[in-house]
Amino acid sequence: SLGNKVQPAVEYLLSLLLGCNSSIDSIPPKQKKLLAKIVTNHPNLLQLDVDSNLRSTAQFLRDYCDLADSELATVVGSNPSILGLAVDGNLRPKMQLLTNVLEKGTKQGSSSSSIDDSDVKKTALRKSIL
Repeated sequence: SLGNKVQPAVEYLLSLLLGCNSSIDSIPPKQKKLLAKIVTNHPNLLQLDVDSNLRSTAQFLRDYCDLADSELATVVGSNPSILGLAVDGNLRPKMQLLTNVLEKGTKQGSSSSSIDDSDVKKTALRKSIL
């Protein structure tokens, strides 16, 4: 049924935005407003399976870009549609390409770079969602 798919998706989006599991009644008004905006502007996210789509995409972003929960919340809050992208068919190839381009630019720009791999990947993520 619709409730069996929508409710878990809303609860998972809420957990991403807050970095923890909370009920809709206990979230701060700012996050409640953001959740309403996401649901209104990106209703297709509610049709996605939490485990095979939303969670796997969020986990990829966490792992590949070395994002803390608060950083992931910022990414999801600013560009929720990223959760609807396929990891292997879309995100991974784009992130690898952007990471390679940024790493090449960093190496050419200075022989002793202080930028580490996670900084390059976070920059690639920011560039891919702008």
